[in-house]
Amino acid sequence: GVIVLLYEKEVKLYVADYKTDRFVPEDSSTLQRTYGHQARIYTEAVRRSLHRVPIFQLIFLRTAKSVVVPVEF
Repeated sequence: GVIVLLYEKEVKLYVADYKTDRFVPEDSSTLQRTYGHQARIYTEAVRRSLHRVPIFQLIFLRTAKSVVVPVEF
């Protein structure tokens, strides 16, 4: 994987990834199970590079929804 988008909004840093899935998981346990590994790797890479802890966000293109994936280290 590759970090596609890194942005700052209202002093918060976000690392985001685009998804083309039609299904958008809403509960945190499904998000963690499905995308937790990717979230940990991406947020850790940004943390080590920029010395800031970002929020990991998924942007679902087909449904025009975005969700934050909780990161557990």
